[in-house]
Amino acid sequence: MTTNYDYFIFDFDATISKISVDWDGVRLALHKRFPDIDFTSYSGGVTKVFELYGKEGLKEAHALCLEFESADIQGAKHIQPCIDFVKKCKGTKVIWSSNQTEVIIRVLSNIRILDEFEFIVGKDQVARAKPYIDGFALLQKKINFDLSKTLFIGDSSADREAAKNIGVDYMDVKDIM
Repeated sequence: MTTNYDYFIFDFDATISKISVDWDGVRLALHKRFPDIDFTSYSGGVTKVFELYGKEGLKEAHALCLEFESADIQGAKHIQPCIDFVKKCKGTKVIWSSNQTEVIIRVLSNIRILDEFEFIVGKDQVARAKPYIDGFALLQKKINFDLSKTLFIGDSSADREAAKNIGVDYMDVKDIM
């Protein structure tokens, strides 16, 4: 099945590894800092931070989130079927995630697959997280993807919608297990 593709875009959290993050705590901390914004949807809330407070506000939001995402990196639960899948894929592999780049790199280093990926784009590198295509636009500056030969592997409706928004095939990580 993967022989039909030359490019593989992977989500990170709940796809390659499941990091333990107190997302309610993240939302509460963000709401305390930006009380006029609804963080029910993390992505929507952070996008609103950018719209209202610009890059400086976004930088603050990402710093708060990094604290929470970094809290228990050692407790990450690796998703071995997907890790094995990553190793089997022949072609260009990248990560496009709504997690912090630093956290992704640290976890991938711990499980010794960091070298499998050409590029990593985390939410701290873009103004808007998935399903917006800002992360893909950044990847596309580095790699000239043939969209007809690109597969996005993820676990969420945001991943599925992001794949649809860029016009590539999508596979849920559950189909790998």
